[in-house]
Amino acid sequence: MKIHHYLPLLLLSPLAHAGADCQPVYDAMQKLAITPVREHMQQTADFKQSTSNGEVIITPTAMYVQVDGKWKSTPYDPNKQAQAIAESATTRHTVCTHQPDEKVGAEVADVYATHDVQEAGTTINGKLWISKTRGVPLRQMIDMDVGGKRGKSHTDLRFDYANVQPPVAGQ
Repeated sequence: MKIHHYLPLLLLSPLAHAGADCQPVYDAMQKLAITPVREHMQQTADFKQSTSNGEVIITPTAMYVQVDGKWKSTPYDPNKQAQAIAESATTRHTVCTHQPDEKVGAEVADVYATHDVQEAGTTINGKLWISKTRGVPLRQMIDMDVGGKRGKSHTDLRFDYANVQPPVAGQ
């Protein structure tokens, strides 16, 4: 998995058009871009024979992605990423629907279902759990159908904001 391919999935899909129904989703994704976080990912896809598990750590200066059991890093600018999200939000046409509140662990979350059809025909349906107290995403599920050989995929992301540190060297 290439690092630059992973980030848009996390921060831009599904990202809301800045309409009133999507404003909380938009705000949470921008807050995610500027907040140190450890992300745990599990993905199933038609084009893979098994489930993929991944981990990403984002600090104020770098993004670390675990690929094949080894950590790889790339520079990361939270303000630049937040700006990219803001620019993308003006061109996307995601529909957001507020769902009943749910708990993620011990935290109560606002839940939003999202639906987006991109120009290339890719359909993205998502669900985002946003902390009621902190305004950050706690969990995100993304279902994509790109058609063809790549077909459908399901990604489940969990976000952890406690004690975010770069990975230990040598791991």
